[in-house]
Amino acid sequence: EDEGPAPLVHGYGDTRVYLRVTPHADKLVHRLLTVGVDASLPTRSFATPGDPGRTWIGSASVYFTRSYRHLYWQTLGLASVETRPAGTAFELSAGALVGARFDRGTGVSGGVVADMRVAALCREVDGSSSYCAQGRITELDRPSGATRVSLRANASQAINLGRERRAKERPPPMARIFVGLQAPVTPRRDFDLGVSAGTQVSF
Repeated sequence: EDEGPAPLVHGYGDTRVYLRVTPHADKLVHRLLTVGVDASLPTRSFATPGDPGRTWIGSASVYFTRSYRHLYWQTLGLASVETRPAGTAFELSAGALVGARFDRGTGVSGGVVADMRVAALCREVDGSSSYCAQGRITELDRPSGATRVSLRANASQAINLGRERRAKERPPPMARIFVGLQAPVTPRRDFDLGVSAGTQVSF
């Protein structure tokens, strides 16, 4: 018997923190290589049907950005480890985007990102772990080698945190407020639409 659509579930999601470093950013203005580390902390305030439980994610990333007067393009690579009560998964990601920066610090960007499942370790009842080619028990259609593709769009606004400085001085500290949308375009997906918001501080 058809019970109708599942009820809408909402609330505060997991918290993501990250650190990124761009060597020689004040000299290599138009060609920048950035490396970083990211972490997602299990702060979710709601549960979903078949909820996977508390999930921790750690990742390392590298970005290359080529900038012009107002336009730029960027490529990225990411390696991540995700652990939840059902086990641990390892994934690789790659993507590209294009964007524009306008006067007064406003920016927009859009692109595509592909994620590939490299391997998964499933946690057994006795607490041990073993390789599982078909994915963890809380996942659907996520075998090793499975690939997901999603479209991403972002908008941001920069805020100057210090006084204006002279040409030879270092730029003042900046804060950037951003919002983002993520929509999967392949049959393999964990969600239908993702929304994110955050703040980035550079100095």
